Amino acid sequence: MCIAPFVFVTGCTTVNENLFGHEYENVLPFAEQTVKSIGGDKLDFQAREFAYLRVLYDQDASPISELSEQLQLADSFRSGIVRYSVELLRIAEMNMSEEEQVREYADTFETMRQSGHDRLQVSQEQFDTAIAGIRAQTTLLGALRTAQPVIDQAGENFDDFVRQIADVSLVAAVNYLDTAIEDHFEIFMNYNRIMVVRRDEILAGLTLLRDYRLGDSSALDRLRDANIILNKEIEIPASPTEAQLKTIEDYLLAETRRDRELVSYMADDVTAYLQAHAEVEREEAEILAGLSVARLQVVAWTRAHQAMAQGVKDPGNWLDLALQAAEKTKRILAF
Repeated sequence: MCIAPFVFVTGCTTVNENLFGHEYENVLPFAEQTVKSIGGDKLDFQAREFAYLRVLYDQDASPISELSEQLQLADSFRSGIVRYSVELLRIAEMNMSEEEQVREYADTFETMRQSGHDRLQVSQEQFDTAIAGIRAQTTLLGALRTAQPVIDQAGENFDDFVRQIADVSLVAAVNYLDTAIEDHFEIFMNYNRIMVVRRDEILAGLTLLRDYRLGDSSALDRLRDANIILNKEIEIPASPTEAQLKTIEDYLLAETRRDRELVSYMADDVTAYLQAHAEVEREEAEILAGLSVARLQVVAWTRAHQAMAQGVKDPGNWLDLALQAAEKTKRILAF
């Protein structure tokens, strides 16, 4: 799901100077860049993406359903990052004391507890410790610093989760689909392979016949030993007449015409077979590219959050770099 960039217009600042006089929770550029750089193309693996593979695609098959579910979870996490960042901006721009902002932030963090535990295996104990620490703070900047370990852990777990999708779930889904293609087209492709071999045999037979006419007396022996003539009524004598040679030649040419007719008859099935495999390869490449982009985005976002929690004046620079890297990744992979 694409989330359009936005501009917040407000009368109160989101750059709050804290008690030390030189550190800031610079939320506005952080939130703007989060919305701009995260939540672009969805990670999806659905039948509507396919033309040739659609008839074989079973979204309820275990490898497919598991991959789809995990991709949705990865998207859900990125969407959660956007919602969190927008909520943080809302809190920072509220016309209230910092103590009240801290309480609002703690409440927001509380709502993340279950989803963070279920989706990314951040322990309840980590959340409990962080929330208690946040509520003990007197500044929003202090609250952000206290929350940072949970943010970092979530980012690390997301990275592990994405790697698992790429290395295990996607591989299983691709293998399942490749096997389904092979099973569906097995008869057609086996016969097609036989016809390719037969075509080469016929060409070899015509070549041997030509070699004999050009003076190679052993060519007929090689033609006889190769068993290229399948019609048992056609003999290859030691010294054939021209009429006998013509009969052999006509037979081989007729076999060639027959194979061409069969190839034409099976052309649509061969095309469907090749295109179905090509669709799997393209979809796999697009998902891998999307997962790479998602990893870049989340790693950069956690670094940006860390920079914001440390009082850096322009933490959004991390996300800007991630956005550029993501676009470059898409261009390289033609995605």
